[in-house]
Amino acid sequence: MKQFSEFHPDGYLDTDCDVKNFYITILSCTKTYKRASAYFSQGFYEYISKGLTQLLENDGKMQLLLSTEIDSTSLDEIKKGYELKENKSEYILECIKKGHIDLDNITTSIVVYLIAIDRLDIRFVFKEEGLFHDKYAIFTDSFNNELIITGSGNETGASVLKNHESFDVTYTWDDSSVKELKKIADRKQKFEDTWNNKIQDLVVLPMTEVIKEQLIEKFLTGKIDVFTEYKPFIRIGMNETKNKLINE
Repeated sequence: MKQFSEFHPDGYLDTDCDVKNFYITILSCTKTYKRASAYFSQGFYEYISKGLTQLLENDGKMQLLLSTEIDSTSLDEIKKGYELKENKSEYILECIKKGHIDLDNITTSIVVYLIAIDRLDIRFVFKEEGLFHDKYAIFTDSFNNELIITGSGNETGASVLKNHESFDVTYTWDDSSVKELKKIADRKQKFEDTWNNKIQDLVVLPMTEVIKEQLIEKFLTGKIDVFTEYKPFIRIGMNETKNKLINE
């Protein structure tokens, strides 16, 4: 299996460069892919499907933190993936049995497929005022090499096909400085803290809870009741007009 240290990416990339090749190259070695993004569309995964196929062959997994600013089509696709995963449909069981995975020849969307076979997990980040607007990714290979990208791009097709985006690249090999290693460690910790709902002004909800509490139809209206796992247990309501969090 290839590892990140075989590659020597530039410290800065933008969409004038071959971003597709960058993603496919890095994902081909990736074991875990952790991503924070304000916006999402599955067109991004279609764009890099070759790299994602290899990530799956590596027995890799993905975690995705998203804001609640999401279109109904994407939300429905995500919901469908979790329902298939929960129901363990015959289609999904058959997909899991296959020794070789080819994302170009599946009979559902890539997002649905990845969630259903338990390779992609998504959590939504609620904020009292404003929007969860982080945009970064953390890649780790099977040899514990790590790479992070931080920049303007979201997890959307438009970010690579239409927009002009740029991002910084930092990694742990090639004699990385103490400062660079700390930057990576801090970013990893921030992701874990956010994922586990430990950031003071954010409420992070797994998609399974979004489905359970029937929030799908409320995402686009602001009429959301969010249940958190804070201790002690509290219920947080998001008031549509005043946009305030109310602890009951």
